[in-house]
Amino acid sequence: MRAYMYVRPALAMCGRRALSNTSSASCSAVPSTLVHAALSVLNTPDPAAKAQLSQMHARQWLSGQITAIRPDDSETKLQPPDEPARGECPPIVSSGDMPRVKDLAKAQHMLFYMHSIAHVELSAINLSWDTVARYACLAPQLPREFFADFIRVADDESRHFLMLSSRLRELGSFYGAFPAHALIVQTLQNSCGHDWQALLRRLVLGQLSQEARGLDAGPRLANRLQGAGDNVSANIVAQIAHEEIEHVRIGLDWFLFCCAQLQIQDPMLEFQETAISLSNPGAFSPPFNHERRMLAGLQPEWYEPVAEALQQRLAALPPLRNHQLKQPQKP
Repeated sequence: MRAYMYVRPALAMCGRRALSNTSSASCSAVPSTLVHAALSVLNTPDPAAKAQLSQMHARQWLSGQITAIRPDDSETKLQPPDEPARGECPPIVSSGDMPRVKDLAKAQHMLFYMHSIAHVELSAINLSWDTVARYACLAPQLPREFFADFIRVADDESRHFLMLSSRLRELGSFYGAFPAHALIVQTLQNSCGHDWQALLRRLVLGQLSQEARGLDAGPRLANRLQGAGDNVSANIVAQIAHEEIEHVRIGLDWFLFCCAQLQIQDPMLEFQETAISLSNPGAFSPPFNHERRMLAGLQPEWYEPVAEALQQRLAALPPLRNHQLKQPQKP
């Protein structure tokens, strides 16, 4: 198949709008609770504004301007949206409809990888604040330290997204130039309850699957970028991969806390059964970076059986037709 530039005219327009809409978050009012702060981020469609608002609310929490976790019981129960607000681009497609790197022009290969990481980081912002809002109902049994941890994660993810978005612009691209996957929506749908079991699923699918996958893929991409001579991008990706170790550790700590609340006797088995039942097989595709996973507290005996079970399931499926990426329509 002939390689081509994937950026469509509509997406190019989106990129110009994105460049003109990256001013600092304008909302200066301090939310009355963490739930209100979370909802303001989740309901903000512009990616840059979302990340900046996330950082602002994190600072307000750390400085003590926000102290309450959830509204009083007398107030109407606030719920996170079914899906976080998002702009017109990037277009969200199924994993099977994502472009293959070999179908893109060679000059776009590394841009595509950087764009994919930026989308993961933006999705992680939404996932972190949804976690704060959705499980505030479990407080005070769910302690303040839980919310402090996930606000710190959201703050990190916001900084990561803005770093990647800025680098994409420096390289002549932008966030929104390529399609992106809908894994965040699947994670939300598979952990959309408000009880301890739903929180346990959220931690398995989020920190212990998707973020843990970043511990494997991030260092490999950093090495590829360095080999291609892009040391600036390589350093950004390496920094992000290093900081994700703490995010996975946080997820594991609170997963074990949930297991204790639910009186689960074998947390490792619970993790494996949940991951096999609900995870995207791509989150457990070898090779694994065992060293980085162990730094986060994840031992191979936790995830290797999951990878084996998911690979066996894939092997049992009928073969798919070769994926063909549709050519963009002419304007």
